[in-house]
Amino acid sequence: MCPKKDFFRLPDPFAKISVDGSGQCHSTDTCKNTLDPKWNQHYDLFIGKNDSITISIWNHKKVHKKQGAGFLGCVRIMANAIARLKDTGYQRLDLCKKNPDDNDNIRGQVVVSLMSRDRGIGDRSAVVDHRGIPTAVCLDANELPEGWEERRTSSGRVQYLNHITRSVQWDRPQRPAIEYTPSSRDRDRENEERQARRASQLLELQQQQQLQQQLAQQQQQQQQQAAAQGDSSRNNGVSRRRSSQRHRNYINRSELHRLELPEGYEQRTTQQGQVYFLHTQTGVSTWHDPRVPR
Repeated sequence: MCPKKDFFRLPDPFAKISVDGSGQCHSTDTCKNTLDPKWNQHYDLFIGKNDSITISIWNHKKVHKKQGAGFLGCVRIMANAIARLKDTGYQRLDLCKKNPDDNDNIRGQVVVSLMSRDRGIGDRSAVVDHRGIPTAVCLDANELPEGWEERRTSSGRVQYLNHITRSVQWDRPQRPAIEYTPSSRDRDRENEERQARRASQLLELQQQQQLQQQLAQQQQQQQQQAAAQGDSSRNNGVSRRRSSQRHRNYINRSELHRLELPEGYEQRTTQQGQVYFLHTQTGVSTWHDPRVPR
């Protein structure tokens, strides 16, 4: 298990194994998007009496950006520790900083096994459990399920990050993060709700179009009636035409107020007494009467 630098983005960890003093260096394969990589690889190392081994963990996504980038932690096994740990089976070792003065917060562990040639290679095929961890290693009861990480807020409260769904929760998870992904039933319900909203919007649009067509027909009829009245009263002088115009306007307004506003619209008045229309769903206001087609 290795730590993570980004808040939601999982690293692509790989390990470097080097023998300090001889220049021997090996690199494992890269595991994609995980905090719990399993390499299960072995290497033949030629170790002198005073040589030490360094196992460093790196994030392949960042290692090429600049010198030292992508470092996730390391383990240094000194010569006296090599003699003590060899041929003792799998050991879980804590990751540490590259330098004591580094500010990086390093957390995590790596499981290794040191075997000498005089013991042979038959012991490499150790039995592992369903998670790929050797049965000889005791699993920590406080370890989080795969895909989760514990974080603390600025106030010190513990929260848990799901790196699969990219969500945060307060309750301690009991199952792997991948099991918290939305079920097919939830997705079907979301699709049904989305289709219902689209159908409602389409029906509202059709109703508005029908209302606009009705208003257009009424306006056309009123214009025809007004034109006929204008022809019959043309010889009555300017005062007669003005009176007829006022009468036509009054008819248009009276007919218009008989129609209801389209759904979602409200008629309001400003402090100066001006009438305007507000669409309550979008918050957009207009001086134009929505009952009248543009």
